[in-house]
Amino acid sequence: MRKGWLSFVFFLTVVIAFCSNIIVIFVKDNPIIFYTRNISLGILYIWTLVNILQLFWIVREKILWLFRKMSLFLLVISLTLVIPITIHYKYYPSVKIDEGTWLQIYCTYLTFIGAFGLGYFLYLRDEVNREKEIRNKARRLYDSIFEIINKTRSLESFAELGYIFRIPSNWRDDFLDIYRFVKHESNSLKSELSYFFDVINSINLAIEKKDGRHAKQIYDTFTLNEQYSNKTFNIFEVVETLLSIAHSMPQPKPWKEIENQRTSQLASKYFDVVNLWIGNYLLKNGLTFCDNNILEHELVDWLLLNPELRDWAKYPSDKRKISEMVFQISLEMKKRSETLNYIWAEYSFKETPPNEAVTPSNIKKG
Repeated sequence: MRKGWLSFVFFLTVVIAFCSNIIVIFVKDNPIIFYTRNISLGILYIWTLVNILQLFWIVREKILWLFRKMSLFLLVISLTLVIPITIHYKYYPSVKIDEGTWLQIYCTYLTFIGAFGLGYFLYLRDEVNREKEIRNKARRLYDSIFEIINKTRSLESFAELGYIFRIPSNWRDDFLDIYRFVKHESNSLKSELSYFFDVINSINLAIEKKDGRHAKQIYDTFTLNEQYSNKTFNIFEVVETLLSIAHSMPQPKPWKEIENQRTSQLASKYFDVVNLWIGNYLLKNGLTFCDNNILEHELVDWLLLNPELRDWAKYPSDKRKISEMVFQISLEMKKRSETLNYIWAEYSFKETPPNEAVTPSNIKKG
């Protein structure tokens, strides 16, 4: 409500400026004309400056889309009024303009405002309708995903019936429209959507082959990997974001941004512990190199034996916090580790393998 009153006050100032200029036109040979004219110009300058400041404030504070558009409209009106009047009073003060000419100028200006305003608000109306259409697409995509997730809870039953999960054929095109409303990491959101629908497509193929057990195994593997993956979004956060877009609500902040500082602190604290564990894993299994995906689950579960980390990652979906911590540690190995390298998601020995075994007691001391 307060923001609406701001726009009204700014519009009221231009009305005052109009009135003061009209007084200038019709009052002749009067000492007050000089002061009225300068007050009028002062009001116009202040009004223009306030509109510019308002535009920056609205953009910075991420105020409603409509207020941003209204501010732009008021700014155009003020600039088109200030510029010609300033030129006249500053560079041609001796040129006299009779009342008829002034009235003609004002009529022309008002005609311009009317034509510009009509076209601009028609454009805004189309934009509003376009926004509603895009938000409806977000709602439909949300409904499709939510329906799939609900039915996967009885996946084996649906598989026995030969039920094929419906994947929206045009979801990529819809997401291109929804993209402009995503506030955080839109590419990560699209990647998670693509991964989810690929998994559902694999499940559909298994159902077509009447292999319900394999279909359930695919989905169970997917849900397990979601717990450990350090991606920006999991599928449930994608659903929440789509629902927020559909209802013009604040979108959830990515968990990485929320946990970034704490993750960095713990990565620094547990660097040596993780480095020793991975080295010990390679030695125990007779490996000179190992892909991160092979040992990730085992390493994360082992780290969760530590009370401090277990308090930080309380829920199954929080295991990704530990995965992110391990990832940050891995990126530092090339500089800090004397024994291990981490290149292209693969661990390998530098020169000499470590000679210290790692046990749960080591990490509890950490």
